[in-house]
Amino acid sequence: EIMVMTRLGVVLRTTVTEESMREIGRATMGVRLMRVADDDSIVSVVKIMNDEEEVLKAEGEAPAEAQAAIAEEFAFFGDWSERYQYLIDLGKRLPALPEQAKTETNRLLGCQSKVWIVPHEEGEKLFFSAASDSSIVSGLVYLALRVYSGRSREEILANAPDFVQAIGLSKHLSP
Repeated sequence: EIMVMTRLGVVLRTTVTEESMREIGRATMGVRLMRVADDDSIVSVVKIMNDEEEVLKAEGEAPAEAQAAIAEEFAFFGDWSERYQYLIDLGKRLPALPEQAKTETNRLLGCQSKVWIVPHEEGEKLFFSAASDSSIVSGLVYLALRVYSGRSREEILANAPDFVQAIGLSKHLSP
């Protein structure tokens, strides 16, 4: 998916697939044409991560880069209703966590919503599977996995979740 923002604040979101590029044809080199109002112009385009593997194995992107990308994505939205909807959309992308993993042992304590997180190691890297009973919290979990899953312990400990403050989310979370 890509998200396009115009100078007048219009946000366009579309899915670009290999099939859609073929439908458009080689003459356009895979570019989708979008028409905006005559008095408007496109000011920014951001790729939205939509592949579960990208969330669970963000190997090509350092934690700081992942956090910067998250801040850039959230900068598209003018108000918190749009940001909450985006969080809900992100939460829907989490792979399903098996019911047998939703135990008290795997429960993250201190959150008003129920959150379960299951770590597993592959070599020196930690990967996380997680779920929540809340749509918005599921989106937050998605963001956390994007930043921290597939990292070494050292990388995780060396990178505070600065994206929470950067997107203004800390003002909107209950303690």
